[in-house]
Amino acid sequence: MAVRQELVAMLVLLGASGMVHGAELRGRVRTASGDSIAARIIVLHKSGGVSVSTYDTAENGTFAIEVESDGLVAAAASAQGYASHEIDLGDRIPSNISFSLHPLRVIQGSVKDKAQDPQEGAEIRLRYLNSSRHLHLDDGMTAVTDSSGAFVVAAPTSGSRQFVVDVKSQGWVPQSSKVLGSGSVGNTGSGSGSLDSILIELESQGATLSGRVTSPSGTGLSGIPILTGVRTQTATTGATTTPGGITGPGTGTIRPYGARFTTRAVTGSDGRYTLSGLPPGPLAVVAIKRGVRMTPQNLQSTEGGSLTANFVIPD
Repeated sequence: MAVRQELVAMLVLLGASGMVHGAELRGRVRTASGDSIAARIIVLHKSGGVSVSTYDTAENGTFAIEVESDGLVAAAASAQGYASHEIDLGDRIPSNISFSLHPLRVIQGSVKDKAQDPQEGAEIRLRYLNSSRHLHLDDGMTAVTDSSGAFVVAAPTSGSRQFVVDVKSQGWVPQSSKVLGSGSVGNTGSGSGSLDSILIELESQGATLSGRVTSPSGTGLSGIPILTGVRTQTATTGATTTPGGITGPGTGTIRPYGARFTTRAVTGSDGRYTLSGLPPGPLAVVAIKRGVRMTPQNLQSTEGGSLTANFVIPD
């Protein structure tokens, strides 16, 4: 499959430091070999709402962009078949910004269950390891599997950067691929046209958790976030991970998406909620309301099992 000609900027909402109003971003875009190249500059700012702005460079890759500096977060660059890593603008604007574009690395693969049946509609996300990113060239880094379970994602190559492919499929435990990148399992080089082909087999049919959140009088409370805490998850095709982060390829335990507690549901108008795809093993669940301290319920989930957790929130 062909990689889309132009990657559209997408973002993860992270904070930005305060800056003075009015600024100019000036610099040049080059390839990793040092050649100037025309590109598109993508700027993320968070002032009066989060937004992304795009600007085109001159033919020689130079740019001088007038921006409002209040709330600037990050910037990146892209061109056909190339993309850069982001530059953080959180504290101050560099006097001269230099973007280095790298060829896109393409990862194509498929998602199947234990019976080797393809999983259509699985959400795919390519995630860098040991990296806090504000801005993602994410039209290429995310995908949804087709009827045959196939997907294609892409990311800029550079040096020793490593990444994994995260998979979420309805009714299954979230799964992470083997570690990809320079010097790692599955590496096929980092030049232009670099290609990895992977198969991700979903291993555990997830448990279902449901319940209701009410007031002391029994009235259902709507809009209450439900958080789950997954202690560990076994991933035989994944990466070895500790609470401090992924340590290398192989068999081991992981925390899906690196989070101990994750918002997984919000109660409906009757106070009820349902979650699916929870991994087998120890599980903590808690309802959250501002100003009220709730005690998590500790549960033990089983593959394909059903769990119930109800909460009463004081007035």
